[in-house]
Amino acid sequence: MGFFNKEKPLVYDRLLVLGPIDPVPAGFRADIDVDTTSHSTTIGQQLSPFLLGPVQLPDGTPATTIENLWQFTKCFEPHWDEVRQQPGPEWWDWRDAGLVARKQTRYPMGKGAKPVCHCGRGGRSIRWKPG
Repeated sequence: MGFFNKEKPLVYDRLLVLGPIDPVPAGFRADIDVDTTSHSTTIGQQLSPFLLGPVQLPDGTPATTIENLWQFTKCFEPHWDEVRQQPGPEWWDWRDAGLVARKQTRYPMGKGAKPVCHCGRGGRSIRWKPG
């Protein structure tokens, strides 16, 4: 069954999202399999967050790709003001530079770095649960 099968419309009652190396659970049957990784050789590559863009935040701030938007709206320990419980002033410059970078950045503070929070409109933060 492909994307353009006129016999069966693309209406499915289940959606399973997996990473490229995650196993499909026993008993799960997929009607369609779409690889959205940036190295995919199928039409799904066009849905990769590494390639989709440009996009913008609700306030109009531009981002080159969805990946950069996701990664650079996180706030990590070096940019966090513990007293005020919000991103410090240097976070904004770091964020803005990362959002418009030409290269997609999966680990802006290095692989394994844990964000303190994700920052939304006006710098309001959504705290991450430890663990």
